[in-house]
Amino acid sequence: MPDLFTSKRLILLLLGLMLFSALIGLTSGERKPTGWPVALVQDGVALFQSWFHKPARVVAGFFQDLREWKMLYDENQALKANLDQYARMSAELARLREENQRLRAMLDLRSTLDTFRLHAAEVIARSPDQWNQVLVINKGARDAFAQIWPSSRRRG
Repeated sequence: MPDLFTSKRLILLLLGLMLFSALIGLTSGERKPTGWPVALVQDGVALFQSWFHKPARVVAGFFQDLREWKMLYDENQALKANLDQYARMSAELARLREENQRLRAMLDLRSTLDTFRLHAAEVIARSPDQWNQVLVINKGARDAFAQIWPSSRRRG
Protein backbone atom coordinates (compact mmCIF):
# COMPACT_ATOMS: atom_id res chain seq x y z
CA MET A 1 0.00 0.00 0.00
CA PRO A 2 1.54 3.32 -1.01
CA ASP A 3 2.25 5.77 1.75
CA LEU A 4 -0.75 8.07 1.65
CA PHE A 5 0.50 10.65 4.11
CA THR A 6 3.93 11.61 3.04
CA SER A 7 5.39 14.59 4.82
CA LYS A 8 4.61 16.98 1.92
CA ARG A 9 1.00 15.84 1.70
CA LEU A 10 0.57 15.98 5.45
CA ILE A 11 1.89 19.54 5.59
CA LEU A 12 -0.41 20.60 2.72
CA LEU A 13 -3.39 19.00 4.43
CA LEU A 14 -2.65 20.78 7.71
CA LEU A 15 -2.15 24.12 5.94
CA GLY A 16 -5.45 23.64 4.09
CA LEU A 17 -7.29 22.91 7.35
CA MET A 18 -5.77 25.98 8.99
CA LEU A 19 -6.75 28.16 6.02
CA PHE A 20 -10.29 26.73 6.08
CA SER A 21 -10.58 27.41 9.83
CA ALA A 22 -9.33 30.97 9.35
CA LEU A 23 -11.91 31.60 6.60
CA ILE A 24 -14.68 30.30 8.84
CA GLY A 25 -13.55 32.60 11.63
CA LEU A 26 -13.36 35.64 9.36
CA THR A 27 -16.78 35.16 7.78
CA SER A 28 -18.70 34.24 10.91
CA GLY A 29 -18.82 37.78 12.31
CA GLU A 30 -21.48 40.38 11.67
CA ARG A 31 -21.95 41.25 8.07
CA LYS A 32 -21.61 44.73 6.76
CA PRO A 33 -24.28 46.14 4.49
CA THR A 34 -23.48 45.31 0.92
CA GLY A 35 -23.36 47.73 -1.94
CA TRP A 36 -26.08 48.24 -4.49
CA PRO A 37 -24.60 45.89 -7.14
CA VAL A 38 -24.58 42.97 -4.69
CA ALA A 39 -28.08 43.87 -3.44
CA LEU A 40 -29.30 44.01 -7.06
CA VAL A 41 -27.93 40.54 -7.78
CA GLN A 42 -29.37 39.16 -4.52
CA ASP A 43 -32.79 40.66 -5.25
CA GLY A 44 -32.76 39.32 -8.80
CA VAL A 45 -31.83 35.83 -7.62
CA ALA A 46 -34.53 36.01 -4.93
CA LEU A 47 -37.09 37.03 -7.55
CA PHE A 48 -36.23 34.08 -9.81
CA GLN A 49 -36.11 31.79 -6.80
CA SER A 50 -39.64 32.85 -5.78
CA TRP A 51 -40.84 32.29 -9.35
CA PHE A 52 -39.64 28.67 -9.20
CA HIS A 53 -40.42 28.09 -5.54
CA LYS A 54 -44.13 29.02 -5.69
CA PRO A 55 -45.06 26.61 -8.52
CA ALA A 56 -42.95 23.87 -6.94
CA ARG A 57 -44.75 24.42 -3.63
CA VAL A 58 -48.14 24.29 -5.42
CA VAL A 59 -47.23 21.01 -7.15
CA ALA A 60 -45.93 19.50 -3.91
CA GLY A 61 -49.07 20.68 -2.11
CA PHE A 62 -51.22 19.11 -4.84
CA PHE A 63 -49.58 15.72 -4.37
CA GLN A 64 -49.87 16.07 -0.59
CA ASP A 65 -53.58 16.83 -1.03
CA LEU A 66 -53.94 13.75 -3.25
CA ARG A 67 -52.41 11.58 -0.51
CA GLU A 68 -54.73 13.10 2.09
CA TRP A 69 -57.77 12.60 -0.18
CA LYS A 70 -56.79 8.95 -0.68
CA MET A 71 -56.45 8.46 3.09
CA LEU A 72 -59.80 10.20 3.60
CA TYR A 73 -61.45 7.99 0.97
CA ASP A 74 -60.05 4.82 2.58
CA GLU A 75 -61.22 5.96 6.01
CA ASN A 76 -64.66 6.78 4.58
CA GLN A 77 -64.92 3.29 3.05
CA ALA A 78 -63.96 1.68 6.37
CA LEU A 79 -66.55 3.77 8.21
CA LYS A 80 -69.24 2.83 5.67
CA ALA A 81 -68.42 -0.84 6.19
CA ASN A 82 -68.67 -0.36 9.95
CA LEU A 83 -71.99 1.42 9.49
CA ASP A 84 -73.34 -1.47 7.40
CA GLN A 85 -72.20 -3.93 10.05
CA TYR A 86 -73.82 -1.77 12.74
CA ALA A 87 -77.12 -1.73 10.79
CA ARG A 88 -77.06 -5.53 10.45
CA MET A 89 -76.33 -5.95 14.13
CA SER A 90 -79.09 -3.50 15.06
CA ALA A 91 -81.59 -5.43 12.94
CA GLU A 92 -80.48 -8.71 14.51
CA LEU A 93 -80.75 -7.17 17.97
CA ALA A 94 -84.29 -6.00 17.24
CA ARG A 95 -85.20 -9.48 15.98
CA LEU A 96 -83.71 -11.14 19.06
CA ARG A 97 -85.51 -8.72 21.37
CA GLU A 98 -88.79 -9.48 19.62
CA GLU A 99 -88.15 -13.21 19.90
CA ASN A 100 -87.22 -12.80 23.55
CA GLN A 101 -90.48 -10.98 24.26
CA ARG A 102 -92.41 -13.66 22.40
CA LEU A 103 -90.71 -16.42 24.41
CA ARG A 104 -91.32 -14.58 27.66
CA ALA A 105 -94.99 -14.27 26.70
CA MET A 106 -95.06 -18.02 26.10
CA LEU A 107 -93.56 -18.62 29.52
CA ASP A 108 -96.22 -16.41 31.08
CA LEU A 109 -98.79 -18.69 29.40
CA ARG A 110 -97.80 -21.36 31.92
CA SER A 111 -99.07 -19.16 34.74
CA THR A 112 -102.50 -18.93 33.05
CA LEU A 113 -102.72 -22.73 32.88
CA ASP A 114 -102.47 -23.29 36.62
CA THR A 115 -105.87 -24.96 36.77
CA PHE A 116 -104.57 -27.82 34.59
CA ARG A 117 -101.93 -30.41 35.38
CA LEU A 118 -99.15 -30.24 32.80
CA HIS A 119 -97.12 -33.29 31.73
CA ALA A 120 -94.06 -33.21 29.53
CA ALA A 121 -94.32 -35.48 26.51
CA GLU A 122 -92.23 -36.38 23.49
CA VAL A 123 -93.47 -36.77 19.94
CA ILE A 124 -92.82 -40.38 18.95
CA ALA A 125 -94.54 -40.47 15.56
CA ARG A 126 -96.09 -38.27 12.89
CA SER A 127 -98.62 -39.16 10.27
CA PRO A 128 -97.35 -38.87 6.71
CA ASP A 129 -100.78 -37.72 5.59
CA GLN A 130 -100.87 -34.11 4.43
CA TRP A 131 -104.59 -33.70 5.09
CA ASN A 132 -104.66 -34.91 8.65
CA GLN A 133 -101.57 -33.94 10.55
CA VAL A 134 -101.53 -36.25 13.54
CA LEU A 135 -98.86 -36.46 16.23
CA VAL A 136 -98.40 -39.46 18.53
CA ILE A 137 -96.87 -38.66 21.90
CA ASN A 138 -95.57 -40.93 24.67
CA LYS A 139 -98.14 -39.72 27.21
CA GLY A 140 -101.85 -40.32 27.25
CA ALA A 141 -104.75 -42.19 28.84
CA ARG A 142 -102.64 -45.12 29.96
CA ASP A 143 -100.29 -42.83 31.81
CA ALA A 144 -103.16 -41.16 33.60
CA PHE A 145 -104.56 -44.64 34.35
CA ALA A 146 -101.16 -45.79 35.58
CA GLN A 147 -100.99 -42.92 37.99
CA ILE A 148 -104.35 -43.90 39.46
CA TRP A 149 -103.88 -47.69 39.49
CA PRO A 150 -100.84 -49.60 40.64
CA SER A 151 -98.50 -50.88 37.95
CA SER A 152 -99.59 -54.50 38.48
CA ARG A 153 -103.04 -53.72 37.08
CA ARG A 154 -101.73 -51.80 34.08
CA ARG A 155 -102.64 -53.10 30.67
CA GLY A 156 -99.92 -53.46 28.04
